[in-house]
Amino acid sequence: MLVIDTHTHIGKSENADLGITADHLLAEMDRYGVDVSFVLPLPSIVDFRGQHDDIARVCAQHPQRLFGVVSIPPWAGRKAFDDEARRCVEELGFIGFKYHTYHYGGPLLSPKGLPVLEAADKYDMPLMVHTGSGAPWALPSMLIPAARKFPKVKIIAAHSGMEVYAEDAIVAAQECENIILETSWTSPGKVLAFIKTFGPKRVVMASDLPSNLCIQKAIFDWLPISEEEKYTILCSYPVELFKLQNRLSAWQRKA
Repeated sequence: MLVIDTHTHIGKSENADLGITADHLLAEMDRYGVDVSFVLPLPSIVDFRGQHDDIARVCAQHPQRLFGVVSIPPWAGRKAFDDEARRCVEELGFIGFKYHTYHYGGPLLSPKGLPVLEAADKYDMPLMVHTGSGAPWALPSMLIPAARKFPKVKIIAAHSGMEVYAEDAIVAAQECENIILETSWTSPGKVLAFIKTFGPKRVVMASDLPSNLCIQKAIFDWLPISEEEKYTILCSYPVELFKLQNRLSAWQRKA
């Protein structure tokens, strides 16, 4: 089966000593048996257009392995946001959106988050939202009002509360069927609870950073779940969620 990491980054952070190259990401993918990664700019970036261009270039160089995700800071303004969202989706072929509650300074259902909610709704694409550090805006339960107002948008709770708020993520997902739980920075016990509570079609695997991939992959290598559940979480559900059926040749051969 294909193994898909739904949340990774490349680029250089503008507020931390952190830089991730495509070569580093791909090397870690190869080391731990990950076939496909979804790639985002780091949330602190100022030159978001340049970062999207860089991601588009590496995706073009590795068309079956890397896929871009749009991340536009709200301070860009509504016109710039809409123009860049259209460019990323229609010209660069990106497959989803990201909103960072902590770095962008507000909950998802707020004037800052409304443009990305409307874009995800318009383009019928999943929307990742940072949860965990940065409470109260980053509490998973803060996704509930947005999920109810935009019921067609699949909202991925990135990090699912970052362990400390994992129970809050379960509450949010119980309240709204369009909230999906993502596993980065979450313990094996909580990941297992997600799967047992909601089934494999409400959970996606992610590393966030290359240094975290070994742990996230090991969780799914050793969790006491069935091979069918692993296949759904690591492969078939991300393909369905991000509508990659016609873009992954390995998936087409399997189908």
